[in-house]
Amino acid sequence: MINADRYYGYIRDENLRLVYANVEEEFIKEKLFKYKLFIGSYLSYVLFSIAFFMILYLITSHSPRINTLNILFVSNIIILTLVSIPFCQSLLEYRRYVQYQLEHQKFLAKYRRKASPIPSGKASPQN
Repeated sequence: MINADRYYGYIRDENLRLVYANVEEEFIKEKLFKYKLFIGSYLSYVLFSIAFFMILYLITSHSPRINTLNILFVSNIIILTLVSIPFCQSLLEYRRYVQYQLEHQKFLAKYRRKASPIPSGKASPQN
C-alpha cells in the first residue's frame, strides 16, 4: 500500500490536499506525459538505428567500406549505452508517477470526489 506521507512529505491537513487536488492531478499528468515522450523517443531511436544498420549492412556487405560501417556501428552502440541510463531512470520515474496517480485517486475516492480539470483562467463563453 502506498503511504501519502512517504511520497508527499508529512502532510497532515487533508482538507488542504483536497483543495489542491486539481493542481496535484495536473502535475502528475504532466510528469507522466514527459516520461512517456522520452521513453517513446528512445525506443524510436533504437528501432531506427536497427533498421538503418540492417540496410547499411545489406548495401555494403561486399564493399571495401566495411570499416566505416564498423565505426558507425560501434559509435551507435556507445550512444545507445549512454542513453540507456536516463532511459532506465525514466522508466522508474514513470512507474513512480503511475503509483502517485493511483494513490491520488484512492485519496479522492475516500472522500467521494474526482479531480476536475484546472480552470484555464479564461472567461467561458455564455450560451
